[in-house]
Amino acid sequence: MTKKKAEADKLPVGRPSTYTEAMADKICDELANGRALHQFCGKDGFPVERVVYQWLEKNPEFAHRYARAREEQADRYAAEIVTIADTATDANLARLKMDARKWAASKIAPKKYGDKTLTELTGADGGAIKTEATSKIDWRELDPDQRETLRQALLAAKGGK
Repeated sequence: MTKKKAEADKLPVGRPSTYTEAMADKICDELANGRALHQFCGKDGFPVERVVYQWLEKNPEFAHRYARAREEQADRYAAEIVTIADTATDANLARLKMDARKWAASKIAPKKYGDKTLTELTGADGGAIKTEATSKIDWRELDPDQRETLRQALLAAKGGK
């Protein structure tokens, strides 16, 4: 292998990353204003989506800011629902737009906008759940005091007979 070939193998493949704080701010602003990545990435000087996802993996601070922008995006979608309802002239179109925003908000921020579910366990006829615990004891391995304690416990459990 020639020296030139070996040096070429060490160079990164593809274009170098153009991450800047200014670009990160622009991306987060677009998201917070309700736009999806696919709507602006690769256009008007924005990087392609794949590059944004690479930045998210490599830069924890950007990932944090991105997550916050997505929460703001969910808040915006929720607020838009009221505006759509107040200004709608076509009920079916309004319902479609509101449902889309409700769905998106619930997926972006499920703790805040997702459906809350409560699971309740009950026993027979809605009563308490009956639990039983069992354990095996080889009474032959117990000393006389432990045998007597066990005998008393079994009698008490049986009803004192």
